[in-house]
This record gives sequence, C-alpha cells and structure tokens, in this order.
Amino acid sequence: MPWAKHLTRLGHTVFITALHSNYGELKEKVQILDSITIEYVAQMHVLKRGSHKGYFNLFRLFWIVLKSTIKLSYRATAQPARIIIVGKPHPMNGIAGILASIIRKTFLIVDVDDDEQSSGNFKYAWQRSFIGWFQNILLSRADLVITNTFYMRQKLIGNKVIPNKIYYLPNGVEQTIITYSDDELRKLREKLRLRFTYTVIFVGSLSLTNHPVLLLIDSFSDLLNINNDVNLLIVGGGESIDQIIDYVKNRKIDDKVFFVGKVDSSDVNKYYQIANLSVDPVFDDEVAKARCPLKLFESWANNIPFVTGDVGDRKILAGNPPAIALCKAGDAMSLAVEINKLLSSPTLIEELTKNGKDHVKNYHWDKLISDFHNAVLLGKEPV
Repeated sequence: MPWAKHLTRLGHTVFITALHSNYGELKEKVQILDSITIEYVAQMHVLKRGSHKGYFNLFRLFWIVLKSTIKLSYRATAQPARIIIVGKPHPMNGIAGILASIIRKTFLIVDVDDDEQSSGNFKYAWQRSFIGWFQNILLSRADLVITNTFYMRQKLIGNKVIPNKIYYLPNGVEQTIITYSDDELRKLREKLRLRFTYTVIFVGSLSLTNHPVLLLIDSFSDLLNINNDVNLLIVGGGESIDQIIDYVKNRKIDDKVFFVGKVDSSDVNKYYQIANLSVDPVFDDEVAKARCPLKLFESWANNIPFVTGDVGDRKILAGNPPAIALCKAGDAMSLAVEINKLLSSPTLIEELTKNGKDHVKNYHWDKLISDFHNAVLLGKEPV
C-alpha cells in the first residue's frame, strides 16, 4: 500500500488485483482506499484467521492455486495498464503478470523482497525446487526487478539477472506517524498488565520458518538471569503461535512474556511507543540475509533502539554513526547481553535513538517512491 499511495500522489492511477488470506469470509471484495481501487479476486495459498495461519492439503492447494491463477490472470489482462507490478514472484502472481505483459504489451516489474525458496513453508522438496525454477523464468521475462537488500541484488546477479535491470528499493516508513500521549500509553500498559520496569518488543510474524522467535525466548530467559525487571511483548500472529506459547510456558517465564496477537498496522506504533527497545532475532541464514526488516524502520520512526544479529545488510543499514545495536547472529546469550547493555545505559539508548532519528529520514516512503518514480517511471504513461 505505501507504494500505491505515493505513486497515486505522483499522478499515477493505481489498481490493485490481489488474493486474500480469508477470501470466503471477506464481505467487501472491492475496496477503495486513498483513491486506490483494491479488488480481491480469490483465495491465497494460505488461510489466516485472526492471529492464526493455516495451510491447505496438497489436493485442495492445487485447486486453489489453479482457480486463483485463472482469476488473477483474467483481471490482470483486463486492466488497461501501462505498467504491471508483480508484488511477489509466486506462480499465481507471476503467471498473471507474464500474461498481462504479453497481451497488453506492458512494462513488467517484479518485486523480490526476500528469497522465496528459502523463506517459504514447503512440505515437499519438489515444491521448493519448483518455486525457484519459476522465479528464474519470471525474472528473465521482467523488464525491471526490484529488491530491498544488496545481498539479494548480488544473488539475483548470480542467477543471471542483468545488473542494470535491478533497482534497489529498501523498506520504509511514513514521514509522519501518530505520537500517543503519556496517558494513552499508560492505559495500554495497564491493559496489557506490563508489571516490570523495562519492556522489550518483538513485532512480526510468528512463523518459525521465517522468524526464529524461539531464539528470542531463549535469549530472554538468559536476560532474566541478568535483569529480571523486564517484560517481553510479542506483537503478531502466525501458524507457530501456539508452539511459541507452549515453549514460553515450558521455560517457566510466561509471567514475563505477553502475547498481543495480530494488530492492525494503523495501531502498531502505539505498541512500539510503550517499549524501551525493539528486537529482531535472526540466524546467519539465507532467510535473514535476504530480508530488509520493516521493524527496523518502525523502531527508528518511534524513537526506540533496535537490536538484531549482524547478518546480511544490517551493518550497512546501521550506518555511521551506527543506529542499530548488533550482536552475533544465532547466539541467544549475545543477544541477551546486547539488550541488557542498552537497558543499563540511558546514554547508549539516547545515542542510538538520535542516530535512528537521523537515519530514518532517508527511508521515508515519499522520498523512496519519488526517487523510484524519477529513476524508472518518469516518461512512461501512468499506470
């Protein structure tokens, strides 16, 4: 949506054709938000209800993929667009994009925001291989490939994508966010029953395939041996939420770990603002290397420090002077020590917060999309 909103402000007419995670229960299939028409045409390959995410069996998944691909393709080819942007290089999106670009003779852009082969939750090895094979075909057909990490850029080049066909567009945040009053934040703390002095927050998907939240739980358990006056606030939903809750109970730290579940994106800043710092646990693997964590920019925008493992682009994003506290990736104790170092030093928190406030100016969506518009879209007919 940030892309669409800011492209609209730059004079483009944006129409989004999409799949929905709970299409059967969706009442409004066509929505208009900020002059952007969003049309949901079929079910996604996963089912999401509230904070829980589920998967279909192979037989049902096949029919969902087939039906969704046909519906997406029909609507994509029906639109009189000059530019087609495929939001993720999945077969359903990709086939629709390829067909529309051929039939309509449009400029085809593919956004690769992470490594789908590594980050996908696949039951069978052939599914992972198929996704990789299809992604390479789609990228070879694209006129432009967008990625949000330098790591992924190099990987794309290694997969024979022409370098001048790749545009680097990192994640970002809005220039203006809601700042909540002290009284509003106090009431939220009371509602969540955050009893301890400090609060560490994790915001993200509770899918252990993509986010090693158990590493965070292990780290938090280590932290409590050093400083037991800390709350851990976990905001988000996903298919692993029940497993993570059980893991917390088994570690006997459930009185200090608080699960909020999935919240609307418009409310997430309120949760950041009751925290002392934000954390993103990572392993040194393909999933983490290929990702540009949105929670980093959200933390900067909400004036709290961000702690994560030193992997992928994160040291580059930290800048100089650094605006990120980096620890050893995959090391629970290293993460705990880094968190405690910050909680024990108001001066260090103030320094990282100031650096983050300076850095985030380069990652405001209006600037990022304006640069993209000038570099790529200027001179082309509106979408």
